[in-house]
Amino acid sequence: MKRVFALFWHKFWDDIGHVVLINFIWFTLSIPFFLAVLFAVRNFVGERPSLDTGSIVSSVSASEPAAQGEALSMQSSSSALASSQSEIASTGDAATGSARHREFRMGPTAPAAIIFLIFSWTLMCAATGFVSYGMADLTTEHDFSGYRFLFRAYLRRGPVLRCVALLTLLAVTFCASWANIIFYVILAQSKGIVFLLLAGVMLWFVLFATMSCLLALPIMAQRDLKALYARDVENRLPTGEPQDAFESLRLESLRLDSLRLDSPRLEVQRPESPGLWPALRTAGIICLGSPVRTLVVTFVGFVIFLVGIPSAGIGFFAVSAPQVLFNADVYEHLGGMDRAEEVEVN
Repeated sequence: MKRVFALFWHKFWDDIGHVVLINFIWFTLSIPFFLAVLFAVRNFVGERPSLDTGSIVSSVSASEPAAQGEALSMQSSSSALASSQSEIASTGDAATGSARHREFRMGPTAPAAIIFLIFSWTLMCAATGFVSYGMADLTTEHDFSGYRFLFRAYLRRGPVLRCVALLTLLAVTFCASWANIIFYVILAQSKGIVFLLLAGVMLWFVLFATMSCLLALPIMAQRDLKALYARDVENRLPTGEPQDAFESLRLESLRLDSLRLDSPRLEVQRPESPGLWPALRTAGIICLGSPVRTLVVTFVGFVIFLVGIPSAGIGFFAVSAPQVLFNADVYEHLGGMDRAEEVEVN
């Protein structure tokens, strides 16, 4: 745990310029999603006034004075009634503004709002995946290889689609699970403690799914970058060219890593796959193997994100800083720090 936070602090401050720039790219590409949410709310959520004001006015008009025989008293009572009705109408308008009920509606521009929301969500998911890949390149032993290398590693169909699918899966699972939790809590008030236990189980599932998806992003990023970096190094060094001991050990470590899927501590040796399911499986193993540590890392990451929302950090570090922390945790879990220390010693 100490090594994870030490690596996070070291990489965050040493590469603060890249951290800010990559987070600013995410913020710029996420602005359409915020606008799409506002546009969708205006199209799908409307207000209907309550009928309490009409009942008040009708009851007041029904209780008018019955002395209408005399012309003088009728004139005075009608003037009094007109003033009272104007006062009730004004107070009724004020009460209507606070007593309005929100309802779902389909505005004339609803199809455009849906298309805009889907497009902006896809763009924001792709931007979030780019942040994860950028912070993975900063955190691992590859250091930062430059934006050209980073764009070449990420702007392919595979990484972009996997990131969009993973974040969409996380959003759908999170919303559906919280709906079930609320439903079970409501039933627990009348049906007993069994539904309260089910709500607790669903709460644990939400936490486990969130942590697994958050760690799956850096796992995919580090595996893709490692494979691409190994190919890039092999292409830059012709066969038969003499290499120093450091570069030879580095290449050998990369070749061995390409045959490793899970953490060396878990002793699982299988061919590495860049797919989404292997990354989720590895993330689930990490969460189940060290739940307290993963929970602490996730909590600190969310605290950083929440601190960045009301401040200028949402455009500078709110997403990139937690990704540095998650990548540092995954890097340590997969044995990257141990391999880096062995290279430095040799």
